[in-house]
Amino acid sequence: MEPGVVDLIRSGPLANLYRPDTFVHGESGAGNIWAKGYYTEGAELVESVMDVIRAQAENTDSLQGFQLLHCMSRVTNVDLC
Repeated sequence: MEPGVVDLIRSGPLANLYRPDTFVHGESGAGNIWAKGYYTEGAELVESVMDVIRAQAENTDSLQGFQLLHCMSRVTNVDLC
């Protein structure tokens, strides 16, 4: 949900491990409010996430599985992903 955290990953030392077109994030973060992330802001991202998964699955010859990375972090000097 946090675009700032996604930007840190995109510009970090491990940025080459991820395809930039598969990142999905919100316009603004949920501000550590669980209900906002689950019912409002997060609920709006479900279709986007499903579209990315669907597009990746359709572009394969033989899909054997996929990984979803769900990152939970706090706004501190250290992000826990």
